[in-house]
Amino acid sequence: MAFRLARLFRTFSFSYPLHRLPPLSYQPVRFFASKKKGKDNDKKGKGKNRNQSDEEVDEEFDIEPIKKDMAKPLKHFEECLQRVTLSRGDPRIFDELYVTSKHDNLSNLAQVAMRNASEVSIKPFDAANTDAIITAIQAANLNVNCRKEGSGTISVSIPKPTKEMRNELIKQAKQYLEETKNSIRNRRTHALSQIKDITSIGEDDVKNLQKEVQKIHDSIIKKAEEMLAAKEKAINQG
Repeated sequence: MAFRLARLFRTFSFSYPLHRLPPLSYQPVRFFASKKKGKDNDKKGKGKNRNQSDEEVDEEFDIEPIKKDMAKPLKHFEECLQRVTLSRGDPRIFDELYVTSKHDNLSNLAQVAMRNASEVSIKPFDAANTDAIITAIQAANLNVNCRKEGSGTISVSIPKPTKEMRNELIKQAKQYLEETKNSIRNRRTHALSQIKDITSIGEDDVKNLQKEVQKIHDSIIKKAEEMLAAKEKAINQG
């Protein structure tokens, strides 16, 4: 199906921390028309004044950028789900742990490595930071136990997750899904609004385009729901 419409667009991005991720927010994208002359119009336009040639200009609309734009929240959602973990020997749980200030990330102060399935080893670059690191871990409520070894290395034991822990993680993952859906819906609303404002195409073409945008929306929402279902299964079986 071919559509005669407006071509886009200025890209935008989300920025977000990966610890206690904030709700997704939508930054509207402005869709601009890009006028393009066909070969016949180029030939016929010679000798005509500017107003006459403008009337013969074709406008095209590329729906692919809309599809890519609406799919962007899935990447953010995937990042969120990676943080929703049972923490069984996964060093990533410390990725956003800050020791003394927001500038002192643990990764800048120590080497973090997986020792086995239920234990993580943290080796401070400077032994003077050992106690501060232990204090930060305990204050972070990560449901782990840590102890200082003779070599200055910190051993972090991660207990087997309880049913309550699993339910809490699933609840968190569902919250991220709702935020993702809201972001996708906002993008759909903006795209539909821009299409509605196009005056160079007929009403039937506008309706067909809006149907295409809705199909894209439904497909992406379904994908997000499938991602959540897979995460729930992994949490319950982990």
